[in-house]
Amino acid sequence: MIMATDIKTNKVKNEEFKIWKKSVPSLYEHIACLQPSFNSEIEEKGGISHFNTVLFNQSISEFSEKGLVSTSLYYSQGSNIYEIKVQLPLGTYKVIDTGELSQPQYDGSCFGQPDSPKWVFEGETIIKMEIYSSMLIALSTTGKLAWFDSSSKNPIKVLASEVASTEEQSSSVFDISSDGKYVILSESGKAVTKVSIIDNKEKLGQILRVITVAGTKRVLDIKFHTTTLFSAVCDDNVQKFWDVRGTDNEPLLLFYPNKANSSSSYGNETEDSDNVGEDEGNLSAIEVSKIFDTLFITGSDTGVIKLWDLRSITASNAREVKEANDIVTFYQIENDPVVGIQFSTLDPQCFVTVGKSGNVYHWDITYLINEAGTHENAEEHEEISQEDLQEHCLKFLHTGGGRRSASTPENPVLLKSSVTIHPQIRDIVGTVDGDGFLTVYKGFYGRKDDAVESE
Repeated sequence: MIMATDIKTNKVKNEEFKIWKKSVPSLYEHIACLQPSFNSEIEEKGGISHFNTVLFNQSISEFSEKGLVSTSLYYSQGSNIYEIKVQLPLGTYKVIDTGELSQPQYDGSCFGQPDSPKWVFEGETIIKMEIYSSMLIALSTTGKLAWFDSSSKNPIKVLASEVASTEEQSSSVFDISSDGKYVILSESGKAVTKVSIIDNKEKLGQILRVITVAGTKRVLDIKFHTTTLFSAVCDDNVQKFWDVRGTDNEPLLLFYPNKANSSSSYGNETEDSDNVGEDEGNLSAIEVSKIFDTLFITGSDTGVIKLWDLRSITASNAREVKEANDIVTFYQIENDPVVGIQFSTLDPQCFVTVGKSGNVYHWDITYLINEAGTHENAEEHEEISQEDLQEHCLKFLHTGGGRRSASTPENPVLLKSSVTIHPQIRDIVGTVDGDGFLTVYKGFYGRKDDAVESE
């Protein structure tokens, strides 16, 4: 029996969701989907793999006469890495007058499927891939790193885990410095958590230094800020900074993003926000801008997203920083935990966040920048409400028709690696679901004429 109070509560929740949903665009300028033919192994196991990752590479070929641009992405399934060709409308890559743009003439399909893997990490299950130059680095569930290039189908170098762990216990993440000189790898086991600094150029795969991370059982995410400075987000809710050139285990800086002063420049001091006073949660993810290395974002397990300027944190020269102002704070819907963040390599004001639900949130802080410029010379500074920030800065939400949340892997590294932003084609995103279903899309953000009228 359904109680009247339950019906009333559900109606309120439904109306609140409808209002929120209206402010988030959900149409696509382009979308194409594929269930790869080499996924027969997944089908035999009941349709769910949970071990698929995707990563766009930088290859681009234009075919103006066909109205197409061709690129490709790497798709891992278990130990295999496939290269899948992707055809996109030329208009997604180049701004061309409508009259000069040919209608796309696809060669049978938007995707070109390979007959066999490009690379194989034998006996391992891949959970993350990264590219630097012509080399791909893959991380497995057992914490092993493998380097691949065009010379061989097998790894040219494999680095075994320093921390013994089983597949269930494995907790490893890695990143590559922007100059490609170093790889940092965190490994968390039952007894110890370590960060290894690895040579990625002269002596490929050689461990240069090992840092023992005290006071934490697990590193959740790790990122380079500069070519030598990096930080790790740990399960003790502290962001810890080191320099690869150092010699000490002790961090150079301890930063407490979710224990810091919550009065950000915009978006926190508002009576309209339902999130004010709520628990900001524990740190779960970090990302550094590909264009401005002083900018970085932290995410929490309660869906709190904060944009920071590193200079404001290091200005005091203190080793511990518990009070700092973030630039802006956002919230994922229904406290959806943040498992991954990716900055655009083309637009410094744009980034995406990945929720534990599998949903992909597209953010653009252009509105915030414009408003800040408008108020800069004003006599009275008006705070921007959280509602306005969310409405104007959350420009798109990808749910995959609900199928993303229906088959999300438990491993947050895998879930984060199920989303990739194209490094050369603006706003093109690829996702893979737990059953291996591949989607490449570009959200429809509205016409420029509409944006002008709305202002």
